[in-house]
Amino acid sequence: MSEHRVSTSGVTIPEMELLISQLERGTVVTKFNYRKRPEKKTLMIRRETRQIVWQKTSKGLVDGAVDFREVRDIRVGKSSKDFEKWPEDGKKHDNSKCFVVFYGSEFRLSTLSIAALSEKECELWVRTIKYLVMETKESSYSVQLETWLRKQFYNLEASHSAVKGSINLKELKAFLPKINCKLSTGKLRDLFQDFDAKKSGEIGFDDFAQLFHQLMHDPQVLNIHFQKYLRERYVDYDQVNLFLREEQNDSSTDINAEMNRFFQDPNRTGTTYITAEEFLDYLFSKQNTIWDEKQDQVCQDMTRPLSHYYIASSHNTYLTGDQFSSESSTEAYIRCLLNSCRCVELDCWDGSDGQPFIFHGHTLTSKIRFSDVCRVIRDYAFAQSEYPLILSIEDHCTLPQQRKMAQLFVDTFGDSLVVNQLNKTETALPSPEQLRGRIILKHKKLPEGVSDDEQFVRVEDFSKEMDLSNTIKNGTMYIEDNSRWQPHFFVLTKAKLLYTEMSQDNSINNEQANSSSQEEDASQESVKTEELHYSEKWFHGRLKGGRSTAVVLISNYKQVDGTFLVRESETFVGDYTLSAWRKGRVIHCHIHSKYEWGQVKYYLVDSMLFDSLYSLIMYYREHPIRGLEFHVKLGDPVPQPSSHEGKPWFHTIDRIGSEDLLKRVRLDGTYLVRPSSTTDDRRFVISFRAKNKIKHCVIKEDGRLFIVGQNKFETIVDLVTYYQKHAFYSGVCLKYPLTEDLLRAEMVYFENTMDQQVYTDYLDTNVFKQEAELSARALYDYKARREDELTFEKDDVIINIVKEHDGWWRGCVDLTGAVVELRCVSGTEFPWRVFIEHEGSVSTFGVERKDEGILWVEAIRSVGEIVSERETENKRMERVNRIAKELSSLIIYCCSVNKFSMERIKTNGRAFQEMSSFPETTADKLFSSERDFFMWYHQVQLSRVYPKGQRLDSSNYNPVPFWSVGCQMVALNYQTPDKALQINQGKFRQNGACGYILRPEFMFATENFYEPEPIEYIMTILAGRHLWKSGRGIISPFVEIELLGSDHKNQYFSQIFKTRTVQDNGLNPYWNECFRFSVLYPECAMLRIIVYDEDMFGDPNFVGQCTYQINCLKSGYRSIQLLNGYSEEIELASLLVHFKTVTN
Repeated sequence: MSEHRVSTSGVTIPEMELLISQLERGTVVTKFNYRKRPEKKTLMIRRETRQIVWQKTSKGLVDGAVDFREVRDIRVGKSSKDFEKWPEDGKKHDNSKCFVVFYGSEFRLSTLSIAALSEKECELWVRTIKYLVMETKESSYSVQLETWLRKQFYNLEASHSAVKGSINLKELKAFLPKINCKLSTGKLRDLFQDFDAKKSGEIGFDDFAQLFHQLMHDPQVLNIHFQKYLRERYVDYDQVNLFLREEQNDSSTDINAEMNRFFQDPNRTGTTYITAEEFLDYLFSKQNTIWDEKQDQVCQDMTRPLSHYYIASSHNTYLTGDQFSSESSTEAYIRCLLNSCRCVELDCWDGSDGQPFIFHGHTLTSKIRFSDVCRVIRDYAFAQSEYPLILSIEDHCTLPQQRKMAQLFVDTFGDSLVVNQLNKTETALPSPEQLRGRIILKHKKLPEGVSDDEQFVRVEDFSKEMDLSNTIKNGTMYIEDNSRWQPHFFVLTKAKLLYTEMSQDNSINNEQANSSSQEEDASQESVKTEELHYSEKWFHGRLKGGRSTAVVLISNYKQVDGTFLVRESETFVGDYTLSAWRKGRVIHCHIHSKYEWGQVKYYLVDSMLFDSLYSLIMYYREHPIRGLEFHVKLGDPVPQPSSHEGKPWFHTIDRIGSEDLLKRVRLDGTYLVRPSSTTDDRRFVISFRAKNKIKHCVIKEDGRLFIVGQNKFETIVDLVTYYQKHAFYSGVCLKYPLTEDLLRAEMVYFENTMDQQVYTDYLDTNVFKQEAELSARALYDYKARREDELTFEKDDVIINIVKEHDGWWRGCVDLTGAVVELRCVSGTEFPWRVFIEHEGSVSTFGVERKDEGILWVEAIRSVGEIVSERETENKRMERVNRIAKELSSLIIYCCSVNKFSMERIKTNGRAFQEMSSFPETTADKLFSSERDFFMWYHQVQLSRVYPKGQRLDSSNYNPVPFWSVGCQMVALNYQTPDKALQINQGKFRQNGACGYILRPEFMFATENFYEPEPIEYIMTILAGRHLWKSGRGIISPFVEIELLGSDHKNQYFSQIFKTRTVQDNGLNPYWNECFRFSVLYPECAMLRIIVYDEDMFGDPNFVGQCTYQINCLKSGYRSIQLLNGYSEEIELASLLVHFKTVTN
């Protein structure tokens, strides 16, 4: 999918207003449509109605519109079926000139696919739309109402042939049923004449808006419930404050700031009162929501094991409808991930082209490529939540395509994919916090007995593969190189023979190195533009701890506006994050990157592109960053922390002191690191012993980097660690840090040699050899076994080699099926040699003695036989279990068991890595009959429940009973707008909608469990506003309250309460009905409020709903913003309720 996202950060409001005014005039674009050929349109913004509208170039009639409130995503590129349908027309437009707006209030979104005339124009549109979408989302109730009224007025005006900008009584009468208001013609005429001041039979928008407000405001709500706060028709701010304290239990709100936020009108600043109607508008507004806004942020402990959380989970994630014939789409994954779903399903089947596909097998559902799904998951996995994503794999693939799946997982997700345990000694699942930004695979795993040493390891991770604590034998053998036998250190593991050189010919220096009497500066060398930032003090690379560490570093260094650092992004690969101090806190800005004409560009705001990260930072050190909520110019950079301080090899002494200490030690490779004593600036020196000489090597610095020869390191610790493994000078490594213990051990030697002369000098690091351009000579024949390997013969020269600095092992011999023998080759330096033949390649290693060679041969032969037997068994187990070893090795924390056995778990105990999946029918029987067992089971292990196969319509089951027994993954069909999904969406709205909710503490009790006292709640349904219905007729609404929770036995129960029906009034119905209910476990109880329309047959028809966990609600007079079946907001629709908790 060729696309990227565009940010609006860094653009000031005046700049945005200029852009908006430009687009209000419109631009000519090509609009792509799936049903008809692309055509030229004039695309423009209509600010008053907050819409994107388009019309034919030659005519003034509007062809269509998209409300900003319904826009869900914007992507640059051609990522829509509109473009796919017309490929030839699409080829005429570059990706960078095209964008797609995804909009709608259902699961399947509509698309507006546009090709602009230029890339700049495309970026202008995308940036402006994003800004207006955010502005619309944050707009106040009064602004939203005016926007809606404008849309209605323009629609009425379009059907009116008289004076432009006005409507008559006929249009107004036709308008009333649309707003679900029933009024006699006589009353409507009288009301119309009250606002027709000119008696022209026409009214303009202002009169139309006032008339609507008069219809909407019901005086009985104010007179019955809020009379004590009214001063005639006004409420002053003192009375509003009194209301907040007495009724809303809120004494901390700044009333001036609250009202300014509500009106969003600069002309109202300084006002000390509001009208009674405005007070009622405030009560109905989202600003007075019953939802506790604290839950809009992550507010729970995220450091507990994964099994302690409910996890938002999807079933058949790829489907957009039913399970029989609906479309499979990558957009379904995007929709779920943007809804904070943290467990998605991949139903994998063999593809005819050798590549796996995803679809619902044996049905008419369409297919999508497995690789496309992986890319979409990579791009959107952490767009809404940073906590771990679990991929539940339903695998129907053959072994070869399973291997391709494994490779695609590794290649696509990279370091995000969990391929090893975080801690080998862990006894419980890691926490969401530990697994932030990580992807976990859920799949069956090969049974015990299949090799764990054959784990799937990326090539670049080879050096980290082996653990020396598990080795079978190690020691020295010799390899012939240019007729010379060089010693190598060999390690025999359970699967391979590894070796590394014991000395290096390419040491960074030699005895003939130039010396000098002073520490001199390194010469400057050319640096690629894109790498300029590496040497800057403000660049901290991949900062361990990420955002939290950045906050600590900045706070501890200097709490002055503009103090900053830059680090690699934790979420977006290849991007960076700017962290800076501003007004008492640390802010974080995403630095984006994108390719343009083959070159990487960096930007905070996409109208300001820079060729390098360095250029971007330098610019913002001179010019302020202007955001919607902040304005800051970068100041002092935060330097790297001094990680070397406190290390045993770091000494604060001068050259003379270091030589005095080193003279006391006889061991070559003894070293210390010290500050420079002959330079004014901050430098460091390595002082060490080599071949009866004391050497001093200046560690040169380039910004934040430390340089020795051609090697660059981010910290002194990294530098020392590297040269502890690699030759530093004349084949000598930094072996022995000079410590007090070492000095005491060497004191006798010092007393006996204090009169001996020891030579000292400085090394010129400019003569250190370059390691980037390397070549190698093959020591034996080798035949490539994979596409990315070379075939070569002995003594072939291999060029263009990149030497990895973080690796230890330099060679590996695979022992699977290997033939090993010891031979005597007389007349040579090492007559006894170990020969290992494997798949046509022969490796030869020399040993010093025959008995030593025999030990090596026996050990290698034994390992080879075991490995061969293991490989044979692996292949057999693969065939029996139909699980590829490569895929099995990627399953770490969510190992699906073949068959759930309660007796096995009771006997062997709970295994935290294992989990079970149950269809809803099986789960219902098991969980009901063995409730105590599963409460205990879920304390450690995960389980997943999914809909039964008979639900061909993709309907859902009630998730609450499964949550009540601790089931973490209750998987639902997100594409189906039924009651179960609405409960699920309401549940996972809390804790910042991150997809993880900490389960109640009583579920982890092991003893002394007691029944809590019930908590009584009172909810009064007062009134409603803007209750819409589809189709003809006027709504007759009633409200249903459903309480879903657990009783004194922690068994599921539900209670339903209903109001009376208000006939023919959806504009402002009034109920004033009170309901009382008791709850034992508020953290498990869900409160669902539904508005129905009672039709002529007395049947209920869904209008809107909202579902909450009951302990996430605020008390007092509160508004409930109604949602549709997909839990998307219904424009303006709301209820006014009074909610109270009764304390026993």
